[in-house]
Amino acid sequence: MGDINGAILDLNQLLLIQPKNTEIYKNRGNYYRKQDSFYEAIEDYSQAIEINPDYGLAYFHRGSAYLEFNEKAKAQTSQLYKILFKSFISLWLQLGINILTLIIFFKNLDLSQEAIEDLRLALNLFEKGKDVEYYEEAQRLLDTIHPDYCEPKLSVISKNVHSQKLQISDNILRRYHLALKTR
Repeated sequence: MGDINGAILDLNQLLLIQPKNTEIYKNRGNYYRKQDSFYEAIEDYSQAIEINPDYGLAYFHRGSAYLEFNEKAKAQTSQLYKILFKSFISLWLQLGINILTLIIFFKNLDLSQEAIEDLRLALNLFEKGKDVEYYEEAQRLLDTIHPDYCEPKLSVISKNVHSQKLQISDNILRRYHLALKTR
């Protein structure tokens, strides 16, 4: 952990010198994720996206962080529930409503929609940038969340529209296709 804390401190210093450097925010977010500091990681990825909305890696890492946080929060909530319910009945009786509210909140927490949106945006940016490696990784993560969804290809949409003799411009079809991919 010492190396990670040192790296974060170094990146903090770099941000004082280069406050608009998206790579530094992304890297610091990655270190925060290694510490399970998901809030800070997501904040850093969001800052990188605010500086450069076309930064695919920031969307990819933020989407991954949402997924990871979601899984860990649910697991820890279940574990907390088991410990409190089975072991500390007197504590449960004293704090029951507060703890129960917290447990229900985290059990129902679902950041998968945020993850899906970020990963789809990352896919589009990786596709534009011809970054095959990250495109495939983002697609793999997206498939774990949403395994049965696949956007139709633009050529398929266009073929269907033209076969029905509809008068819709290619520009509108491209916008429609992009909307499908980013929803």
